[in-house]
Amino acid sequence: MSFGPQSDTTGSGVRVSLILCHNNAADRLPWTLGHLKRLVPGVSWELIAVDNASTDPRGHELLAAFAKDIEAPVLLLKEPNPGKQWAFRTGALAARGEFLVMVDDDNGLTRRYLERMVAIFEAKPQAAMGGGRGELVTEALVPDGFEAVQFRWGGGPQGQRETAA
Repeated sequence: MSFGPQSDTTGSGVRVSLILCHNNAADRLPWTLGHLKRLVPGVSWELIAVDNASTDPRGHELLAAFAKDIEAPVLLLKEPNPGKQWAFRTGALAARGEFLVMVDDDNGLTRRYLERMVAIFEAKPQAAMGGGRGELVTEALVPDGFEAVQFRWGGGPQGQRETAA
């Protein structure tokens, strides 16, 4: 299986396959899906949502409703083996896009995220993976000194900052 840029051999015209792995995520998905609705048009994408051994059906129900509310194709899959690696593999095998983007069930992509990722991979065809800036969004009290270690949880700068407006 190849994860780098490649030709779309399916003829689907899909540039990006967003692979959203989720597990009992009904409380987190509305925020994530809200960000996906606001993606800037221009890059064709599909959403492959992989339910990773959830015991709560509400996440699947939210995704089914979301699929009816957007123009992008949505594929809802189930992966019975627990573990994100299994869910991502299931999504990657079903992907039709030239580029694969992993989205966690608590991620909010910025409006131009796909546009920027495609531009980077087109400019650097030798690149096999990329990432963005992770910003902690929480209502909980953040401990003093967290900024110095936020990278351990996927937070902090990894490139030019963009606001989610």
